[in-house]
Amino acid sequence: MENIMLRFTTRDIALLIPAFFLIVGGVIVSEGGLYLTPLPVYAAIHKYVLLGCAIGASLIIITSLVHWRGIASLFGSEKTVSKTLILSSLFFSFGLWHSYGFKGWQGWMLYPSIGIFFSTLGISTLAYILVLRCCFHNLVFKLSEEKLFRYSVGIFFCMSCVMAWWAYEGIPHFGDAAIYAAEANLILSGDIASNSQGASLLVYPPPINEGPNGIFGKYPYGWPLFLALFVNFNIGWLANPLLVILLAFMLRKVVSSLYKNEPLANVSAVVFLLSGFSVIASTEWLSHLTVCLALMIFYYFYDKSIIGGQNNKLQSLINSTFAGMALFYAIHTRQLDSFVFTLPIVAYSIYALLSRFSKVVLPLINIGIWGIAAVALHFRINQYLRGDALESPYGGNYAQQVAGQASTAKSELLDYVLWAHQSIVDIGYFWFAGAAWAIGFIVVGIRYGNLIKKRTSLFFACWGAIFLSYGAISFYGLGWFGPRWYYPLLPVASLCIAGAILYFKGKIADAKAPPLLAKFSINYLTIACLVSLTIALPNWAVRLKFDAPFSVNTQLMQEIEKQNIQHAVVGVFNHEKNLEGKLFRNVISQQTFPLETSEVIFVIMRDGWAETACNVWPDRNIYALSETTGFDMKRIVCAP
Repeated sequence: MENIMLRFTTRDIALLIPAFFLIVGGVIVSEGGLYLTPLPVYAAIHKYVLLGCAIGASLIIITSLVHWRGIASLFGSEKTVSKTLILSSLFFSFGLWHSYGFKGWQGWMLYPSIGIFFSTLGISTLAYILVLRCCFHNLVFKLSEEKLFRYSVGIFFCMSCVMAWWAYEGIPHFGDAAIYAAEANLILSGDIASNSQGASLLVYPPPINEGPNGIFGKYPYGWPLFLALFVNFNIGWLANPLLVILLAFMLRKVVSSLYKNEPLANVSAVVFLLSGFSVIASTEWLSHLTVCLALMIFYYFYDKSIIGGQNNKLQSLINSTFAGMALFYAIHTRQLDSFVFTLPIVAYSIYALLSRFSKVVLPLINIGIWGIAAVALHFRINQYLRGDALESPYGGNYAQQVAGQASTAKSELLDYVLWAHQSIVDIGYFWFAGAAWAIGFIVVGIRYGNLIKKRTSLFFACWGAIFLSYGAISFYGLGWFGPRWYYPLLPVASLCIAGAILYFKGKIADAKAPPLLAKFSINYLTIACLVSLTIALPNWAVRLKFDAPFSVNTQLMQEIEKQNIQHAVVGVFNHEKNLEGKLFRNVISQQTFPLETSEVIFVIMRDGWAETACNVWPDRNIYALSETTGFDMKRIVCAP
């Protein structure tokens, strides 16, 4: 039977470039870790525009790439996976409705947001048809790959900086990002924990914890160490835009080194920069970009030291040292990412030791020493922060986390289903490291596909794409699953798309696996976007009932300056209110350490907080953030 899905045209390839990665960027909007609600209006619109573009682009792909036979094949071959996706997401949505019920509307931006989304859906579809048909095809393909790369770097960097500084107000807007900024401020104070007086007033587990040496953030300090260089000059928003540019240059160098093909290297970097993934990640203060760069540097020097077969032992040892240093930093940035994304390297290292022991043993020992040193330092930091090397900064003992917790009796059918679903996620998270299967399949299929039969390579690549997109939507926001955790895999995907582009431009010969991988990925991610539209968007509509979009912005700091509040303690959090909780996570990122050096100290409004604050800071004015009148401050008079 004729397989329409394998028929490409130049126009299809032109559509493939932005559409594939805009789909990925759209999926990330529905991912649980990156809330829509705490954003200012411009940033929220930014996310909805990307989601609209993603769905619009996917509609073009369905109609122009796979045609009606492709649609039948799409839904036929993916019936099992798509059903699982929808059922899993439905259970998650029903769980929200079941848990929260119906209460008063607070999400005033719900209706305009949905309106913006559907408007963007139609507009983006027309825009993509016009731009890609009339401009992209005639202009971009006449440019050299080198010039295309240069233009892409300039355009992306300007767009990313504008979004990070203007739409996102130059401050972190999510709990994780706020904690990273707080940890950067801690590092600037000369420590990784704050033993200031009254520090316990700031403790809000799990992002901020308290140990024998004071309060600390739960995240590894690799990314905050880099971020501190920018926070020190009040330009923290610039760190990730610069990292994306560095990633593009590094990807270009890696591909050029591996494949000795300059057009492929340039186009891979361009596709990487066009990704909606890259745009969104560059505007937020999260650590996924820096671990991606560290792992890419690790792969590059590992290849030059081990795979490249260097005959110069000294040069091989130097390259392995750089690889070990990159691995060391990656482990102290995101441990689980470092473990999962280096699994194929571990497997290859074992093979290399068995096949050419004398040439690789010293470089591998060198890399291993760096890795062991990183793990040892990690446990030493745990000892300092928690008082126990095996006590995780996230809370709880490592052994307990791996073993899991015993289930409790359930009284309703839905509770049983939700419990079973969460148990499956936990099993995948703790025992199978989430995306390890997808990463292993794709890396083996693409990087070493020439060593095995093409049919086997295709099997690895296609099933890798299935697992990748399944994890992206089925378990979004739970455990390690979710699109932004796959960011270190984005350079590999960019290489696949670049291979497809150059193959159909006649500039690369043997590139059958990359376009096939791109095809399968698009198909499954299209389903993921449709699930996002029908399931995840109403899911977030429920959350908008509880979290107002204006809950985290610069207005509080502006009001403090306007009211000339100085040398004060301000209570900004109440356990019963999500609004103040997100507000607290924002202001803690702007808190300097030790606390006594701050002009304004922000604390949690626990029971008896005012009396404690009066005793700890008797020379400061005490204020409470009003719960009913916006950002007005209520002066607290301390008892004599």
